[in-house]
Parts: sequence; C-alpha cells; structure tokens
Amino acid sequence: MFFPTFFKLSATTNPVKTISNSLWTAGHFFGFEWGGWFFVSCCIPFGWKSSAYIYHSTGLLASHYLRSLGIPSSLSIDERHSGQLSFPNGCLPVSYQNLPSQDSINLALANTAIFLTCFILSSLGYFIGLEKSTLVPCKQVSYLGFISDSEKQAFILLPHKKEKFLILLKRALSSGTIDLVTLQRLGGKCISMALAVPGARLYTNEINLALFRAVRSSRPIKLSGPLRQELEHWLFLETWNGFLPWRSERHFHFRLLSDSSSFAWGGVLGPGAINVSTCDYWDLSVR
Repeated sequence: MFFPTFFKLSATTNPVKTISNSLWTAGHFFGFEWGGWFFVSCCIPFGWKSSAYIYHSTGLLASHYLRSLGIPSSLSIDERHSGQLSFPNGCLPVSYQNLPSQDSINLALANTAIFLTCFILSSLGYFIGLEKSTLVPCKQVSYLGFISDSEKQAFILLPHKKEKFLILLKRALSSGTIDLVTLQRLGGKCISMALAVPGARLYTNEINLALFRAVRSSRPIKLSGPLRQELEHWLFLETWNGFLPWRSERHFHFRLLSDSSSFAWGGVLGPGAINVSTCDYWDLSVR
C-alpha cells in the first residue's frame, strides 16, 4: 500500500473572527441576542454581503478543473487541501516509472500537482498566502483544525488545540460550579472532535442537557453526578494517542421493488447479498 502526499494553499491572510460576550462594548460592529446572551463580532462579517458564498462558489470551479486534471482538491472558502497528481487507471508515464522508489514517485507527483495548482490559481487572479500555505509535499498537513494524515488515513487532533482543551477542562473540573459560556465552549470543542475521536458525540449528552437547563437560569451550573463524570471522561485525551480511521469508500447498488398495495410493504436483499427479508403493515394514518 502506498500513501498519497498532501499540500495546502491559503488564499487570504485575515479571516473574520467572532467572539461572544455578555456585555456590548466598544469595537463590536455587529451582534445578536439569544437566550439572554450577546454574540458579537469585532469586524463587519464579509461586509454585509454574500461575498463568502460567491468566493467559495467561484473557488469550487477551480477545484472542479483541478480534479479533471487528476489533482484531488477540497475547498473551504479560502483553505484549499490538495493531493498528488493521479492518472486514469493508475497508468503512470514512463518518466515517473523510472524513479527509484514509490516515495520518489509520490513526491514527483505531488510536486507536479503543486506546480499546476499554483499556476492555475495565479492565472485566475488568486493571491496565495505563503505563510499559511504548505508548499512542501508531506504526509501530514494541518487543515481546518486537524492534522490530515495520509499514512494513517485519519484526521488527528492538533497537539496545541488538545492542550488548550485539557487546560480549560481541568480548570472547570477544579470548581464545584461552571458558568454557561465555559460549558458551551467545552461542549462545542467536544463536538468538533467527532472527526478524530471515536464516539465523541456519545459523551456530550449530559453537557447538552445541562446547557438546555442553564439557558433558562442565570445561576452557575453545578458540577456533580453524571455531568462531572462525563467531563472527567474527556481527561483520557491526556494519554490517548489513537485516531479514528477514515471510512472506506464503498459503492452499493440497491434494487427496490414496489407495488400498489395499501395493506403492507416488504423488501428482500439479494441476490449476492445477505439473505434478509423484511416487511410490515401500513398504518391507517399513512395509507
């Protein structure tokens, strides 16, 4: 098995940052109130226009063209994640086949992809932020808050983000109560780790329940019982170095048969599949 090589390009250097605060202060241009809290922005979000949508949509056209050339490309507004050049049916030109090793071939394919991507984007008028870009091919690239690892075939937590989360978590657990904003931050961080931590969403139920109750009250939230146990569970990240593998790409074809019966429904999987038959009666409310 060989592992593809990644690189990253960034087209802007000053993204919009939004903060939340319970008090409206100077320097906040835009905000909205929800549940007694103000969510404010320190700069005008995209100039009150649909520029973010337009920028992303036009960027997708470049991504589609790059894919047509055999360069994998994903885009999130101004962050572009790409992989090495590939050829139909894996038929490499002779110039690549003569290279001494598979790693050398991967590196050459990645360098070709970088050149083509930079040339095409520059021709389209894009400005590439060199400080935020990764122009040296590698198997681990930081992308949208995770490390994209082509060798492990997984997204991995960034060490400094994991450390910040653990500091916030320990600070919260050191007290008998927790405020709403801190619990919201912890809950949001836990959910965001779903791509890298197996079953992450299963360990946010008590957090979400506490948030639902706390919105209706201005009192601090007590850290006891199931809520404290759920938060303490996340301390496993101190020693956990595992990862959540990407889902394998599979394609299934289903053949569905139906009739005009208003009495019951049924289905059969096969042939060549697990021999399973299922059926049930239509309820009066849906007939």
